[in-house]
Amino acid sequence: MALSNFSSGPPPGNHEFYDEHSATGVAGYGYFSYFNGFQVDANGNPITVTLGDPCPSTMTGCGYPGLTTSNPQPVPRSDGQAGHFEPTGGVGGTIPSGGTVGVGDGWYSYNVGSWHLISLNIECETQPGGCSYSSGTWLSAETAWLKKDLEENRSACTAAYWHQPTFSSADSLTEEGITAGTWWQMLYDAGADLVLNGHDHLYARYAPIRPYFDASDTSVTGVTGTWLGTSDPNSGIREFIVGTGGETLDTVVSAPTSPTDWDGQFNQQFLEAATGNYWGVMALTLGEHGYQWDYESALEAPVAPAGTPASYSDKGSATCHGGHN
Repeated sequence: MALSNFSSGPPPGNHEFYDEHSATGVAGYGYFSYFNGFQVDANGNPITVTLGDPCPSTMTGCGYPGLTTSNPQPVPRSDGQAGHFEPTGGVGGTIPSGGTVGVGDGWYSYNVGSWHLISLNIECETQPGGCSYSSGTWLSAETAWLKKDLEENRSACTAAYWHQPTFSSADSLTEEGITAGTWWQMLYDAGADLVLNGHDHLYARYAPIRPYFDASDTSVTGVTGTWLGTSDPNSGIREFIVGTGGETLDTVVSAPTSPTDWDGQFNQQFLEAATGNYWGVMALTLGEHGYQWDYESALEAPVAPAGTPASYSDKGSATCHGGHN
């Protein structure tokens, strides 16, 4: 029996946490308030708080292109669909009226038929300890949770999803995406089938991959090493990137731009289908023993080379590995 049209909350992204690109996301308050609900006062009005800058200057990627005006944020309920939220313990600016920034988990899993689905929060840069597995208390807690979740999983099929991809078709790896490579290894060892990402404003489908860490690739500023992979059609994980919801589209990097461009070489080898010319959506149908995908462009290509077709479609199907390796 196919399982389709089932939806859950999306994982949070950088714009829910950072006040960058003129966005007003602050420490995930809006995200947790939307999916967990928000606290109300005796009159039924939302309880709000105005936060300071959630991006300390010591962290990369913050305050770009400049700080935005602080906006009142609804205070999330402690527990709900997006996981647990603590009113204290976060990092970043202080609340003008006193107190500290709250911090939420944003990770959870659930079963649908023969599928185990895992929603993860990779927005580690402004969390306690940052994107470090040695000093990041928040990231370590999430990763320990994932380890236990995978050990207890007995489903025939497994998919995990988070925002920044570990393998970027736009050749724009982030610190968060590289950090998530550890999750890739854990998922592979547990026999997972799919990883679903966004962030890159394009559509991409990779061949099944067995991940490995390349310590010699230092192409991302401030990061030593990135994750690459080898072909593994039997036990590899397939990654989809679907970031075509309406933002400015990115260019697909499907070939190396230099002899040392490992990411471009990786894309050249493993990309099975990709386009940065169309906005669109992908339907993913989960079956008892496998899955089907159907990506369809929503509008004619906005800006594309001469001769580009007016629409784009990518369809296919695959079977699951059947659980733990």
